[in-house]
Amino acid sequence: MIREKMEKWVLIEESVVKQKSRNQWLQLGDDNSSYFLATMKSRMTQNNIRTLVDDRGNLIERENDIQEQILGYYKQILGEAATALPAINPQVMKDGQCLTRKMQLKLIKPVSELEVRNALNDIDDNKAPGYDGFNAIFFKKAWNTIRTEITEVVI
Repeated sequence: MIREKMEKWVLIEESVVKQKSRNQWLQLGDDNSSYFLATMKSRMTQNNIRTLVDDRGNLIERENDIQEQILGYYKQILGEAATALPAINPQVMKDGQCLTRKMQLKLIKPVSELEVRNALNDIDDNKAPGYDGFNAIFFKKAWNTIRTEITEVVI
């Protein structure tokens, strides 16, 4: 019980800090200011890998060696690139319908307002705004006012 409350408040605090940092960026970030330049320099150093330790424990410092090590690591996990893409299996076409009539009807059933609301609630409040400039928190807070229009657009 206490642990759950602590985890909840930690998440709330993280959300507030994210929102404050975005607000500060919106206020100061676009100016060619010392704040902007310091932020960019900080991001560049954070996004740069200067050294890497390989699976044998050796320290790698040369950029080319680091690139090769990273590439090899992901090739080991993901495998080599496919030489050819698989074609459509003609047997599937010959077999005919794979979905039952009930499954087909479920796919074309109209979307309900509740489904739209649930999908909206699954979106994190801090996601970037859409092409219209509004983020998920706007739609969540204004739901009672705009629910009919939003549901109609989705349907």
